[in-house]
Amino acid sequence: MKNNNFRISTHKLAEICGVSQGTVDRALNNRGDISEKTKEKILSVAREYGYMDERIEKPRLIGIVMFDLYNEYFSELIMYLEHEFKKLGYSIVVMFTDKNAYKERKCLRELYYMGVDGIVICPVGEGEEFCKYLKSFKIPIITVGNRVRGISYVGIDNFRAMYEGCMSFSDGSRFIYYAPSLNATGNNSAQRERCDGFIKAAKDKKSEYTIVYNINELKQAILSITKPVIICPSDYYIMSVKEVCPNAQIMGFDNINAVKMFGGVKTIDGNSVGVASAVAHNILNGTSDDVVLDHKIINP
Repeated sequence: MKNNNFRISTHKLAEICGVSQGTVDRALNNRGDISEKTKEKILSVAREYGYMDERIEKPRLIGIVMFDLYNEYFSELIMYLEHEFKKLGYSIVVMFTDKNAYKERKCLRELYYMGVDGIVICPVGEGEEFCKYLKSFKIPIITVGNRVRGISYVGIDNFRAMYEGCMSFSDGSRFIYYAPSLNATGNNSAQRERCDGFIKAAKDKKSEYTIVYNINELKQAILSITKPVIICPSDYYIMSVKEVCPNAQIMGFDNINAVKMFGGVKTIDGNSVGVASAVAHNILNGTSDDVVLDHKIINP
């Protein structure tokens, strides 16, 4: 496609095709008094030069709505989603909610009015009313990260992944679960599922455990535990934990690239490649079924 960095005018199209602007208008608007040969020539040139008009070619768009890009897992997921949708002939439009429910609805409305063919969302909203709101758009919507009951979800089983990760530590381990975002407002279903998996594992192992919600509570907790195992429901927290307790055994979640910097850290791979592929498949095929993918425990 030539010169697709700007929207070519009908005047320029007329000049290139050697016809009047009125003839171009008749071709673009499918009006009479124009030969089929001339019409096809004008439409062909319009496509070649990037003239975007739904009567010629409707853009194929997928909307992606995320909290932010602070967690490397989601920036990686967006990259893989773009790759998968590009193979299918779609472009993506990414918007961010900053974990704000009002901004989330604004993003959804804007994407809908853009004419997107589907939406991938890590939701802030939750509950029956929000489910009805999402369904009111009448386009495929898939949740990643957090779940909304009644809306398609693609991802790993957070409960099972955390459970298996914690069970992989030796018996007698004393656990500290460091979860700053566990009590955050809005949808945090992934965080709740991971915490529930942790608690089940600690009880099954008959291990002592405590849950802390900020760095000061973590500092207090490690005073009474000689060799704690610190569980982070996101790799994003590992740097803070390392600063406070550099010699502790640590397990994170998401397997982001930054984990490799620390060394000696176990983590759970969230299968972002598989998630992106399954999301694209579901939207392309209009499938509303949940897709629960395998996770992997990454040992240091």
